Amino acid sequence: MRTSPAVQAGTGQSAGRRESSILRVAQAHPDSALAAGALLVALFSTAWLLLQNPDFLSGYDFVRMHAFYKAYFRDALLAGRVPLWNPYSGLGRPFLADIETQTLYPPNLLVLPFGVNLGITLSLILHQALAIACGVRLGRTLGAGAGQSLLVGAGLALASPFTARLATGMVPVYFCLCWWPALLWL
Repeated sequence: MRTSPAVQAGTGQSAGRRESSILRVAQAHPDSALAAGALLVALFSTAWLLLQNPDFLSGYDFVRMHAFYKAYFRDALLAGRVPLWNPYSGLGRPFLADIETQTLYPPNLLVLPFGVNLGITLSLILHQALAIACGVRLGRTLGAGAGQSLLVGAGLALASPFTARLATGMVPVYFCLCWWPALLWL
C-alpha cells in the first residue's frame, strides 16, 4: 500500500484536511467565485420559488398582464417590427413608452430565444444573482465576513418584500428591487 508524501514526511495531513481545489480557485479568483456562488444560490432559490404555490408564473399580475405584454413584445420583434403601439388594450395605447412593458430593458430580450416563461425565469435567475452578489459586496463593505455576507446577499434577494411581489406576479417590481443591494453598495 502506498502512502502519500505528506504522511511519509510525518505531517499527518489527511485528505479531509487538505485545502480543496474549489477553495484554491475561489481564493485565486474571488470575483469569479462570487459570481458563480451567486448564480448557484439564485438557481436553487428560483427552483424553490417555482415550487411554491402560487409560483411567480401564476401570480395575478403576471397572468393577467405581463405574460401578454411579453408575448406581444416577442411576437412583434420576431415579425421584424418595433412594438410602438398596443392595439389590444381598449382603443389602443402606447406600448414602447409604457413602463409596465419594460420594452427597453435589456434582460427582456431573453424572451426572444427562450419564450415567455423560460425567458422570464432566466431573467429572474440573473436578477437574483445580481441581488445576491451585490448584497455580498455590501456585507463585505460593512465589515462582515464571507459567510455573513453571503447571508446578507441571499437574505436580501429572498426577503419577503421581494418575494411577495413575485407571488402576486409583479415580476418587473421584483426586478427593480433586485437593484437595491447594488445601489446600497455603491
